[in-house]
Amino acid sequence: MREALRAALAGRPHTELPALPGRTNHLRAGVLVPLALDGGVTAFVVERAATLARHAGEIGFPGGRPEPEDADLQATALREAMEEAGIIDVDVLGRLSSMPVYTSDFRLEPFVGAVGAGPWRADGSEIVDVLTVDV
Repeated sequence: MREALRAALAGRPHTELPALPGRTNHLRAGVLVPLALDGGVTAFVVERAATLARHAGEIGFPGGRPEPEDADLQATALREAMEEAGIIDVDVLGRLSSMPVYTSDFRLEPFVGAVGAGPWRADGSEIVDVLTVDV
């Protein structure tokens, strides 16, 4: 399944969807779509803390803004997944299209990665829970 997913992602053109009405969506965020592929497909999503200034209480994938030490947005996605949810040992399978966010000027740059089954842990400050979703 892993190699079939890698091939499917490689065969997709990377597109950048236009900014949403009233938004510039110019702020790039590297995001990891972590999937466990053993015995089915399970996605991991995070719940953001209700006290955050941006995207409070939202459910999404781990990720965020690039830091100066990040080589690229894939490195950002991997660093953020480790910091926010303890997700390590990721086999990046490919990239999805760039997605504008309606609730801010962020634009998600998602990378799909195969991961183990966890357990993953929320960092407790920015992320309060790591949830599983059967796909």
